[in-house]
Amino acid sequence: MHTTCTNRIRTTVAAIVSISMAWPTSSALARPGGDEPPMYTLLELGHLDPGSQAGSVLYGISDPTAAGTVVVGESFNFLQAPTLSWRATAWRPDVSLIPVDLLTPAQAGNSSVNRAQDVSPNGEYIVGYSNMAPPRGKRWTFNPATGAVTNVQTLNMLAGDGASEAVGVNSAGRAVGYSLTDSSTTRGAMWAPGNDTAILLTSPAGSGGFRLAREISEEPDAYIVGRCDMSSTPTTRPIIWKKSGGGPDTYGLGQLLDLLSPMEVHDAVGISPDGTQAVGLGALGGAATGVGWNTTTNDATSIGTLCCSQNVVYDINHESVGVGYVGLAFDVFRAVLFWNGQAYDLNERIVNVPQIGDSLFLHVATGINSEGQIVGKFGGFASGEPLSPGRIFILTPVPEQNVPGDVNGDGVVNIADLLAVISAWGQCPPAPCPADVNNDGFVNIGDLLFVISSWG
Repeated sequence: MHTTCTNRIRTTVAAIVSISMAWPTSSALARPGGDEPPMYTLLELGHLDPGSQAGSVLYGISDPTAAGTVVVGESFNFLQAPTLSWRATAWRPDVSLIPVDLLTPAQAGNSSVNRAQDVSPNGEYIVGYSNMAPPRGKRWTFNPATGAVTNVQTLNMLAGDGASEAVGVNSAGRAVGYSLTDSSTTRGAMWAPGNDTAILLTSPAGSGGFRLAREISEEPDAYIVGRCDMSSTPTTRPIIWKKSGGGPDTYGLGQLLDLLSPMEVHDAVGISPDGTQAVGLGALGGAATGVGWNTTTNDATSIGTLCCSQNVVYDINHESVGVGYVGLAFDVFRAVLFWNGQAYDLNERIVNVPQIGDSLFLHVATGINSEGQIVGKFGGFASGEPLSPGRIFILTPVPEQNVPGDVNGDGVVNIADLLAVISAWGQCPPAPCPADVNNDGFVNIGDLLFVISSWG
């Protein structure tokens, strides 16, 4: 194609742009092809105190219920007693952007730190922590339809310990976490459904210090994963606890999961609801990578590395799609999607907020559900720590659509599609070629006119 003709087309496009609505033209709108992950729309959730500059943190998301998903975390609020308080909170994004305070001031007592760490896939159980004296784990029974807390249970620590925290729960209400001594030695613990007595999760020989249970799969297997600090190298090992057959609440000795590199620290952070795959972080050849473990064989696999010194997988759903973050620098983090063994920057997959990837950034993704919805935190360029408070989001996958003239697959025909046709001018075939919208085997003026005729 001659340069003069190309310039005329670009002039025509510029004229169309000048009379059309403004539309983002960043790489975030590139159409995924083949087995690539979907694009997403972003919805920002609110805080307990609408005027708070401290913000909130999200930790988990349920599967869809009749009232939509349930999202849990903590939100800063200085308008209720105690005067300065982090409150354990639950959001129902399909109902309201403002969260539900899970503890009344009387239940929180003089506690200044309360958080909800996880929600069950069915949305009916939430677990977390309150630092009222003495600090204890909490298990809430929650009604997703009404947003009401129907029961609050305090989860006791193991004998001789001074505190407890629950960080994972399944749809039966079985909770997991840890029990803490005054000397900062932690032990993995499990609380059976309806029972507030902590059951010790025993660790293999050579373990000590930190022994944390972090997440649990659905019944009947109810596998539990976490970390176990060792007296040998590497000092941190991933661990899984499995039921021993001695009863529904009896677990055997924790099994150490395999390592990608025998001298590198590894850590298990999450597990799929069906219990088939655990996820976390590790290293291969000295390079940080997201790690997945087959829970039947305990074998480790690298499931994606975006770059840099940290690649952490926080959560994974039943389709083996994981989410987490990558550390670009000491205080700069980006949210990551782990899909089919590859890591993708979620900042490049948002279709409805053009500022994402420019002046705003998704810093961390902490949860994903069966529908592929993702929760996490976003804000300015730097983020402090991955789980520091800030603005919070829920991402929803954009459904696949077949809109005539829609080259980039975002469901509308606009300037982004015109530019995509120009970028592919004369470069297609071979097929498939999304820019060949009139399917004549070429990308030329016919496709440009087709897009213009399908505008909007």
